[in-house]
Amino acid sequence: MQDDEIIPRLLLAVKRATFVTYDQNLYRQERPHPGYCIVVVSDLAPAEVIVLLRRLFQLPGFSTVADRMGKVALVTARGVRWKELGKDEEQEHHW
Repeated sequence: MQDDEIIPRLLLAVKRATFVTYDQNLYRQERPHPGYCIVVVSDLAPAEVIVLLRRLFQLPGFSTVADRMGKVALVTARGVRWKELGKDEEQEHHW
């Protein structure tokens, strides 16, 4: 099995998981699933990751675990883009 097959299985084994990774392939390949949230951080230093994750988790739609489920997000220094279950268009928020 490849990582892109293993990770969704592992996330489903944990109830309502939010998985943070540097693997940008997950953002391109992964489809939103109601059982978990994937947050991909792009080219950020560890200190920046902490600050931007705090910002992300304060946004409407990300502030609670229940709100995050069904989303795959890409966090950058400029903002966040995400795919959401049940929506055809990618969403975007600039910092």
